[in-house]
Amino acid sequence: MKPERQQRPFQTLSATPFNLIEKLTADAASVAVLTAQVANPDPAKWVPVEVMQQSVAQALETANNNVAALAQQQSAELITAALSDGRLLPAQKSWAESLAKSSPDSLKAFLDNAPKIAALTTTQTGGQPPAGVKPKTETSHDDEVVDVAICAMMGTNPADVAKFVKGEGNE
Repeated sequence: MKPERQQRPFQTLSATPFNLIEKLTADAASVAVLTAQVANPDPAKWVPVEVMQQSVAQALETANNNVAALAQQQSAELITAALSDGRLLPAQKSWAESLAKSSPDSLKAFLDNAPKIAALTTTQTGGQPPAGVKPKTETSHDDEVVDVAICAMMGTNPADVAKFVKGEGNE
């Protein structure tokens, strides 16, 4: 014969006993409330997925447009600088602008590697007349000098032309 088992009362971790049926009923009520909240979410706290996806798409489109506009502005500034320092020739301007529209990074890489041609931006003498050449003075008036050879070809007297140039022969 088997030894009979002794029945022990159900032990819980809590010190207070509870009714399992009441607990299950309360849990079922909580599930019902949560299910209702899921079916009818509070619009102040939750956004539909479609609305969120549309918002993200609009934000990305706006950001892409802003990035594109900024890239075009930077490319225009790069082209202007490259034209002024000799990295681009004026004939290359339209090519550079079209490259900037299609691939701003390629334009930047090209201009970073392009050498600056000093001969296109400055003079060899630094704005001074070359050595050995007398600078023109402001006091010489070429208009008042009568060319004798031209007067001889025209058949006029150089003295008469000189009087006319000085204003004496306007009578």
